[in-house]
Amino acid sequence: MKALLRRVYRGGLDMILPERWVVRRFMRRHLPATGARLVIEVGAASSPYARTLAECLPGLWHIRSDLLPNEAVVVADLQALPFRTGCADLLLASQVLQYPLDLDQALAEIHRVLRPGGQVLVICPFLTITAGISDRRRWTMKGLAENFEAAGFTPVASQPVGGVFTGLAELAAQLLVAIGTRPDIWRSSSDARSLLRLALATLLGLPFHLIGLIGLLLDRWRGPSGMYVAMVMLAQRQEKA
Repeated sequence: MKALLRRVYRGGLDMILPERWVVRRFMRRHLPATGARLVIEVGAASSPYARTLAECLPGLWHIRSDLLPNEAVVVADLQALPFRTGCADLLLASQVLQYPLDLDQALAEIHRVLRPGGQVLVICPFLTITAGISDRRRWTMKGLAENFEAAGFTPVASQPVGGVFTGLAELAAQLLVAIGTRPDIWRSSSDARSLLRLALATLLGLPFHLIGLIGLLLDRWRGPSGMYVAMVMLAQRQEKA
């Protein structure tokens, strides 16, 4: 039952989350030009962008890794990746950089496994509810770029996810999901009652997610506001560390 609920839940989120729409559009715009063949995805629990990666980069070799063994092909800590130096053309880190205890070490590992000129695609939260005790940080667009520049990367392109309208709608949806549920519910041995409670909260939040999709259009019309749900950035590894 848990596996079925997980598939339904994740499939539904993939269709209704504004972030997924923005990131997929960003990927289609920027990734084909990278010509990447070996792609490492870290924190790849559900790998929501696997299909878009395959669409943008035909013939790619996609290696998925995660800290926990139940979701990924390679069990790996982002702070100590088990991949050889300079092996990857592209590294995808979606909603994962807020967790490592040592962010500098995590960025150093990303830099190490990428070939010179290789690129990293990062999706990070900004206006979201924290996801448990290991959720340590948030970024602004400028702050994220500066962290990567200090680690030996050059930002290539970046984009915020939504604005005021999207942000308010998504916060309302997240609050409903957060009530009575644990942040790690999909990664733990939760009982059926807890999962059904999350399913109900998600259904209650569905209208707000849909409003968030409309909010994307309104935010594009309104222009930059300084408020956004998340951000996506593509950065290139510099030739020298």
